[in-house]
Amino acid sequence: MAPIDPDAVHPLLPTPYRFTNGTATLRVDPGRFAFTLAAATAPSEVLSAALARYRRIMFAWGSGSSPATAATTLTDCSVSVANSSDGSFQLGDDESYSLRVAADADCRLSARTVWGALRGLETLSQLVEYSPSDRWYELRKAPWQIDDKPAFVSRGVMVDTARHWLSVPALLRQIDALAYSRMNTLHWHASDEDAFPMGSTAFPALAARGSYASAVGVSAGLYSVADQEAVVQYARMRGVRVVLELDLPGHASSWALARPDLFATWRFLGQLIAEFGARFPDRVMHFGGDEVDASVRAWMREQGATDLRDVYVHFERRLHAAAAEHGKEVQTWADAFRRVHNASAHGRGPPLPRTAIAQEWGRWDEAGRAEMAAVVRSGGRAVRSSGFYFDGGYSTGGRATVWEEVINAQLVPPGLSAEEESRVLGAEACLWGEVADELFLDQKLWLRASVLAERLWTPHATIAAYCHHKPCSFDNRDLQPRMVKNRCRLVQRGILAQPYNTQIIPDRSRWQQCELWLPQNWSRRGAAGTAAVYMY
Repeated sequence: MAPIDPDAVHPLLPTPYRFTNGTATLRVDPGRFAFTLAAATAPSEVLSAALARYRRIMFAWGSGSSPATAATTLTDCSVSVANSSDGSFQLGDDESYSLRVAADADCRLSARTVWGALRGLETLSQLVEYSPSDRWYELRKAPWQIDDKPAFVSRGVMVDTARHWLSVPALLRQIDALAYSRMNTLHWHASDEDAFPMGSTAFPALAARGSYASAVGVSAGLYSVADQEAVVQYARMRGVRVVLELDLPGHASSWALARPDLFATWRFLGQLIAEFGARFPDRVMHFGGDEVDASVRAWMREQGATDLRDVYVHFERRLHAAAAEHGKEVQTWADAFRRVHNASAHGRGPPLPRTAIAQEWGRWDEAGRAEMAAVVRSGGRAVRSSGFYFDGGYSTGGRATVWEEVINAQLVPPGLSAEEESRVLGAEACLWGEVADELFLDQKLWLRASVLAERLWTPHATIAAYCHHKPCSFDNRDLQPRMVKNRCRLVQRGILAQPYNTQIIPDRSRWQQCELWLPQNWSRRGAAGTAAVYMY
């Protein structure tokens, strides 16, 4: 493929739902630029913080200089939000927005919700670019008319803090990267066999004895209640959900280290759901969902049960009921849905509620597609992670998922009705912690998660007509130079994203060596001693 200048294509990633643009270049003056709220827009903590944050992001290189020739200058952008409620972003909330930047530098951003305004601000920030050779800011290819909304409501990344503990700044960095990619879900796989690192007021011994802190004798290795609240609040301010996963009934031996007496009691589980459900306000809690602890054999004898599969099904039904008592909907790995569905089909009790979410993680072959189809046809909801495990290629038997597989992925099984398709909520990239610690977290997730963001947000014909219901061969000539530019953007914002093959762009392009023109006072977001530098 012949080299493509990244400046020859639009700079946005993900690509908006619908847009038009021209050929004019506007200067953007950081000394004069301001966001102004439309008169009808009510005050909002989230929106006010976002306006200040994005102004810092856009002008991170300082005041710049004046162009040698006169240029039309963008000095303000009007922001209008119909509903300024900003309690917490929830699955399915409206993220649509419209952004207009006229050739005469008139800029208007409008959205129905604060969350849509956040997505629009991210888009505007990607349009404003810094020229290191000229030392000024510009907005290319004006005029812009963008009418945008996501194709899928759940667009996320899963991180695993049970196998390798990740610092709070590292988690905040992933939330930033999600917001920069217009993604909206951080799935926090918090506990597993290896560790239970989540501080609890009701059961403090869980983390005290079940975390790495207890194993190696250091103060790190667990997340205090204040840490958990800080992550949730940071995500809220960026329109990102935090879906907490407490893996049950299997993968929970770290719980038994602390309280073996509570390991098989429903009262204990109800109290835990109440505590963490209040701390994590998302309507959805994730409970893993595979394997059964052998200590339930006493219960089996009391109930006259002979098959562990029936015990598993009983557990999952009780778990959904317990979560519902606390206003929570349950997401599990697809194992749980499959086993309860099979039991119900054979007359052994009711199915799971229609609010249940099954996360597909196995092979995306005929059986995997059939399983997702069965979930949504039975009234459940589904999220795909099949094929999006980004920890592969670093351990025995694993292979790396390459970005071409992500953009070409089939997301919806064939043969579904429109209503059934709507129950496919989206997808998550998963980074399991056995071979991923904080030192390599950013590189393993980003850039590939950015490509998943493109796949999940963009429904236009260049993707949807070819890839929606079947694997496809997507024309990447437009995407690849945008990946190069997006990688630079992430690095310049403190996310240490993996480099992309710069051979696809012209030699000595500024985008080949973006590390040479980092913003003033740049630091890796969350690096030791620098956490306050870019607290956007």
